[in-house]
Amino acid sequence: MPKFLSHILGQYQKNSKKIIFLICTAVLLIGGFAVYKILNPTLLGSVSIVPTFPSAENPFYFIYELKAGETISDSATVINRNGYKTSVSISSIDVVDGSTQEHFSLKSIGEEQSNIGKWLTFEEENINMEAESTENIGFTLTIPADTKNGVYWGGAATTEGYGLDESIGVATEVRIVSRVKVVVTDNPQIIEKMEIDKFKLYWKYILSSIIISSVALIFILVSQFSSTKK
Repeated sequence: MPKFLSHILGQYQKNSKKIIFLICTAVLLIGGFAVYKILNPTLLGSVSIVPTFPSAENPFYFIYELKAGETISDSATVINRNGYKTSVSISSIDVVDGSTQEHFSLKSIGEEQSNIGKWLTFEEENINMEAESTENIGFTLTIPADTKNGVYWGGAATTEGYGLDESIGVATEVRIVSRVKVVVTDNPQIIEKMEIDKFKLYWKYILSSIIISSVALIFILVSQFSSTKK
């Protein structure tokens, strides 16, 4: 083996634990910060909409089972995670024909809506929100009497406009969507709701597990690194 390769290999073997330690530390710091941003609503940008009373099946989806011709009332929670006041538009949207849960695509707001985008109507469609605030918005979901049984997908969306960027002459906006699933059936089942306390506990459990695992891993790496220096 050439001398320079032997030298590089020797240096790597000599410092391998140190290199592994630095890489693991960097991964833990980046991963921890990413998780913290996900779980801490004050750090995430933009505005989102979620069920006020989340379902046990998926707490981030609006899920219903209804007969054709039925109407129900429910509530959505709009969350402004920005550190400033903002104006938000709220709407319901159909999926593009052929969309599935795995390949999910929504129509544009300006397009004609025929299913979820027409059945789900919000009590307010435009609201002004304070910085880092939440607001509950009521809505009704009405299934036309001639609707065929089946599973219908759509979205509940918040749209936040940023106005005209004069430098490029384009107005920008951000649309955040939560999925809506409606099962039309002759025998609708009651959708089990997740208790809010359990929902909060769920996220705290995930965050606590990640923190404990990270601290333990760092402690092990530090111990191994210290032992190599003796």
